[in-house]
Amino acid sequence: MKAQLFFLCLLVTGYVQMQAQTVRGTVLHAETQEALPFVTIGIPGKGIGTVAQADGSFTLRLDDALPGDTIRISMIGFATEWRKAGDWKNQTNIQITLSPLDQQLEALVVRPTNRKTFFAGNDFDKPFVQVGFVGDAEDTTVVNPPGAELGTIMRVKKNKKHYLDSCGINMSQFTPDSAILRINFYQIVDDEPSLLLNTKPVYATLYKGQSKLVIDLRPYNITADNDFVMAIEWLVDLKGKQETVLFCGGFVGAGIRYREVSEGKWKKAPIGIAMWCAGERDV
Repeated sequence: MKAQLFFLCLLVTGYVQMQAQTVRGTVLHAETQEALPFVTIGIPGKGIGTVAQADGSFTLRLDDALPGDTIRISMIGFATEWRKAGDWKNQTNIQITLSPLDQQLEALVVRPTNRKTFFAGNDFDKPFVQVGFVGDAEDTTVVNPPGAELGTIMRVKKNKKHYLDSCGINMSQFTPDSAILRINFYQIVDDEPSLLLNTKPVYATLYKGQSKLVIDLRPYNITADNDFVMAIEWLVDLKGKQETVLFCGGFVGAGIRYREVSEGKWKKAPIGIAMWCAGERDV
């Protein structure tokens, strides 16, 4: 008897109020006045957030925000800006500038000569379970806000330095023509993703019909001393129900961590997803 195919999608869905409060704006580089793409904008922990698009523009819903709530505008390599939600609620075209942090020499990562290779995560290549992002309405700024993240815990040898050389994702379905993803690596604090391990953004482009993505991490000098989370951050709008981005999954693994908007609270799902990291570790 053929086993039943189980299907799981983490829908990026938000509650729509009748009196919606939406603000729009642009994020610029403070020195060059050029558009800054993929800047994170939101109220930490409140489920209100988005990501600026390639042209620096953003749309942010503030329906559930209180006037005193603080909006964070952040990006790796730039000084974080903070704004009060009450100051934005009556504005129609907000402009934010971010200043680059002082350039510092990148720390040299020295690897001991005595090392072992390691592999963490899951390399499922069959879609027995599918997990990902699905379009569900024409108004994608409401239903599929950019900034949703989907990740898994990478179990590694405790208290040993791990040098991340590569990572990968196995796709089961990808219907847009192309899309840019951001790959984030988080320390785990109190069983939740916390501070970023990568000091530079890691971007990857997926194309229609692609089944596997492999990224060379050596230029980023990412290290981890204990278990960590690798997460895929969705950066663009999905254009309605016909667009689907799904990853292979399974009923084993360390479990999923996901959040529906940038700066939102992390949630859990007891299932595995085809994401992996490989490299070397200290003996």
